[in-house]
Parts: sequence; C-alpha cells; structure tokens
Amino acid sequence: MERLRVKGTTLPEPRGWSPPASYVRDGKTRVVLTGGTLSPNERSGQAWVGDVEL
Repeated sequence: MERLRVKGTTLPEPRGWSPPASYVRDGKTRVVLTGGTLSPNERSGQAWVGDVEL
C-alpha cells in the first residue's frame, strides 16, 4: 500500500457522507468529489476534480 501524495495548496475539507467517483478520459484518471457533510454538520455544495497519477 502506498500513501496518497497530494500536489497543490488548495485541498477540499475532510467530509463525511460523500461518495467519490472516478473516470478515465484520454488515458488520464480523474477523481470527482461532490457535496458531503462538513463540520459542524453543514452540507457542502462544492465540487472538486483531481488528477490521479500512478
């Protein structure tokens, strides 16, 4: 198992109740994170898309 390494300075807040999704386009894998419950129990309307490099 390898630990996730994140590039960049702007990251999504930790959240619960938010299933991520992924897709592959032009040979690149991307992860999509939408909504979820932030603390203190507030619903997020954010959407984040990140590239995955293996």
